[in-house]
Amino acid sequence: MDVRESLRCDAVVVGAGPAGSAAAYRLAQIGAEVWLVDRDHFPRDKPCGGGLTPRALGLLESMGLADYVLERGRIFTGVRIFTYDGGEHTVALSSRAGKRYRHGVVIPRYLLDDALRRRAVSAGARFLPGFTALAPHYRRGRLAGVQGHYNGRLLTVEAPLTIIATGAHRALMRTWGIFGEHRSTALAMMAYLTGLEGLDDHLEVYLDRELLPGYGWVFPVDERTANVGVGIKITGMTAGEGSRRLRTAFERLLGHDRLVGGRLIGRPRGSPLLVDFPLSPLHTDGALIVGEAAGLVNPLTGEGIALALESGQLAANAAGEALASGNLASERLSHYEELLRERYAEYFEEANELVDQLAYPEVADALLECSPDESGISRAFIGSAVAYEKPGDGLALKEILRDDEKYLMARSLLTIHTYRPLLDRCRAYMLAQVSQDAPSPHILRLLERGKMLRALLVFLGCQAAGGDPAQVLAAAAGVELAHAASLVHDDIMDNADARRGLLALHKALGTARAIVCGDYLFAKGFRLITETRTTCSAGRAVEATIVGTQTGVRACSGQFLDVGAWSEGMFTQETYERLSADKTASVIAGALVTGAVLAGGDEALLKTLTEYGECVGRAFQIRDDMLDFVNASTDGSSIDRRVSFPLVHAFQHSDGRGRDLILRFVNGHDVEYEEIINLLRAHNSLAYAEEVANSLREKAIRLAQAIPHIRSVLEAFAHYVVLRNR
Repeated sequence: MDVRESLRCDAVVVGAGPAGSAAAYRLAQIGAEVWLVDRDHFPRDKPCGGGLTPRALGLLESMGLADYVLERGRIFTGVRIFTYDGGEHTVALSSRAGKRYRHGVVIPRYLLDDALRRRAVSAGARFLPGFTALAPHYRRGRLAGVQGHYNGRLLTVEAPLTIIATGAHRALMRTWGIFGEHRSTALAMMAYLTGLEGLDDHLEVYLDRELLPGYGWVFPVDERTANVGVGIKITGMTAGEGSRRLRTAFERLLGHDRLVGGRLIGRPRGSPLLVDFPLSPLHTDGALIVGEAAGLVNPLTGEGIALALESGQLAANAAGEALASGNLASERLSHYEELLRERYAEYFEEANELVDQLAYPEVADALLECSPDESGISRAFIGSAVAYEKPGDGLALKEILRDDEKYLMARSLLTIHTYRPLLDRCRAYMLAQVSQDAPSPHILRLLERGKMLRALLVFLGCQAAGGDPAQVLAAAAGVELAHAASLVHDDIMDNADARRGLLALHKALGTARAIVCGDYLFAKGFRLITETRTTCSAGRAVEATIVGTQTGVRACSGQFLDVGAWSEGMFTQETYERLSADKTASVIAGALVTGAVLAGGDEALLKTLTEYGECVGRAFQIRDDMLDFVNASTDGSSIDRRVSFPLVHAFQHSDGRGRDLILRFVNGHDVEYEEIINLLRAHNSLAYAEEVANSLREKAIRLAQAIPHIRSVLEAFAHYVVLRNR
C-alpha cells in the first residue's frame, strides 16, 4: 500500500520547462515558498527547434541568463526561406531603435531548461524531480495543490496556489477536470544531424506543398551540426493520420538535397503542439495556466519559449499579489488572463488568419513570390514570427500590409478558397460524368488539374440571384468542360508542348484525336448544362443552354480573329477590344450569367453581372498579355507571338520601322525579341497595360457593390485577375 505523504508551501508549480521555471523563479524572488515539480530528472532534452528570439533573449536577460545562452548557443542574424519551386528568400532580423537584441540564438533544450531550473532554485525555489503529477488535490471543495507519484509513494504537494506548466500533456490536463479540452492542432518531429556543409548564421526554413501551412527547419547549432525538424498542422486528422503524415514529412525533409551527407545523432523525436491560446482557459480558483498548457505557441512558427517565459513571469506576479491579499478566487486571478489576452489576442487572431492562408499553396506563392526588398510581406512575417521583441509589434498585418499587392492577392485567394469544398464536389461530379464515356483517360488527367474558376463563376452567378449553388452543380461542371475544350483546341493551334503540367493532348494523342477530344468536351459540357432541368427547371435549363451557345459563338469569333494574319489596318484599339471581349470577356460574363439565369435572376442583375464579367474578362486578357512578356525567357523563345494589348499600344505610338517590326513579329517572321522589348519600353506599353487593367478592376469592384451578399467574393476575383503572376 502506498505511504501517503505531503509537502506544504505557498505555491506549487507543476512542470519545470521555461514557463514553470520562470514562474518559480519570480515567485521565489518575491518571497513565496514554492515547490517546482517535474516528472523528469534534469538535465533532459525535449523535441524543439531550440530557437530563442530577440524577445526571448530580453526575458532571459531579466533572469540573468542572457550571457549564459549567448555563450553556449549559436547566434543567428536572419532567416533563409527555401520554397518548393527552388526559390530562396533571405531576411535579416530587425529591431527598432532602442531595442537591444538584433539576433537570436539556437540552443539545445537540455541546456536551456536546466539553466532556467537552476536559476529558479538559486532564487529560493525547491525542486522535486521524478514527481509524476496525477490529479489535483482539493481541500474543502477548493483546489489546494497536486497529487502524484514520487519514489513509489503517493505524494501530495499542498498549496493555496497552483501554476500549471505541463506543456502539451493532454491526458494530465483532462484528469484535472477544470480545464477546457485542448485540441492538439500541430505536431513536430526533430533530430540532430551532423556532417552538414554550409551552415552559417541564418536559420533555414523549408516550405513544401505537402507541409503547408507547416514547414521544415534546419537550425544550426555548430559549424557542422543542426537541429532539423518539421512541424505540421493536423486539425481534422485522426491521431494515426497525423503521426503518419509527420513521419512522412520528416523523411521527405531528410531527403532534401541540402541535407545529403548528414548523419542522424540519435533517433528522431516527436511531440504535439498546443496552439489554441484564443480558446484556452487561463485561470480558475487557486490556479493559473501558463506556457504551452495555455496554448501559448506561436501559430506561425511553433515557437513558444518567449511566450512561456513571459506568461510564467506574469502568472507569478498575479500569484504573488493574490497570496499577499489572501484572496485566491478566480475573480482575483483574472487580471493575469486579462493582461495576456490584451497583449496577445489580436496577435493570435491575425497569426491564425495568416496560417489559414498559408494552407493553400497559391497563397504561399503570392506571399513569397517577390524578394523581401520588394515587399513588406516577408519583413512583416519574420518580424512578427522571429524578430520583434513584442509579437504584437511585428504582425499587425491588417495595418502593415493593407496596401501590399502580394498580401491583397493572398487574401483574395483565401476568399476564393472558401468555395473549395463546393469546387471539389463539382470536380468529383465532373470526373464521374466524364469517366463514363471519355474517349481517352488523358482527358481525366487534364480535368483533375484545373483551377475550376469558370465553375466558381457559375456558382457566384447563382448566389447573386439568391439561388443555392448545389442546384447548378451540373451547369458549373458543364461550363468547366467547355472551357477545357477551348484549351485543347488552343494548344493545337499554338502547337503548345504542355498544359497544366502535363503533355498537351495533341502531343500525347496526335492532332486528330486531340481535336476529337476537344469536340467531346464541348458536347459533354452542354449535355451537363441541360441536366439542370431536374434541379432548376426545364425552361431555365434551356435559357442557360442558349447563354452557353451565344458565349461559344462569341468565343469562336474572337479566336478566329486572334489566329489570323494581322495587317496594319487591323492594329487598332477597337479591333483588340473586340478580340478580347469576344475571346475572353464573353466567357467570364457567360459563366456568371449562366448561374444567374438558372437561379431566376432578373434583367437588372443579368445586366450587372454581364458588365462585371466584361470588365474582369478584359482585365484578365490584358494581364495575360502582360505576363507573356514578364515571364518570357530572355531570348523570347517561350513567348506566344500573338496580338496583345502592349503590342497594339506600342504599334500605335511607333514610327514606320517600329510598326513593321511588330507586324513581322506577330505574323511569325524572324524578329529579334530584344527589339520588341525595346519598343515596349520606349512607349511604356506594359505600364499602360497595367494602368488599364487596374482601371477595369476598379470598375468591376464598383459594379460588385450592387450585389452586397457576394460583393467580397466578386471583389476578390477582380483582384486575383489583375494581380496574378501566371
